[in-house]
Amino acid sequence: MSLATPGTPLLSITRSNADIVVSWPLPADGWVLEWTNALAQVSARWAQIPPPYQTNTATLQFTEPSPTGNKFYRLHKP
Repeated sequence: MSLATPGTPLLSITRSNADIVVSWPLPADGWVLEWTNALAQVSARWAQIPPPYQTNTATLQFTEPSPTGNKFYRLHKP
């Protein structure tokens, strides 16, 4: 499921072998990637995954091993 907010880069989450790849299109100036494992809580704590992120000419991306439980990602512009 994806939710798009106008003016926000859209995240794409894919699996590559045993890894998860989270990517979003450039330009994305000022946006940082965050994650949480508890969406059900009203005040879920989102932890920042700090830059730098991997890049190519069209996207930024973050790659990590597949988590054992739930993990949710979002972009945040402080």
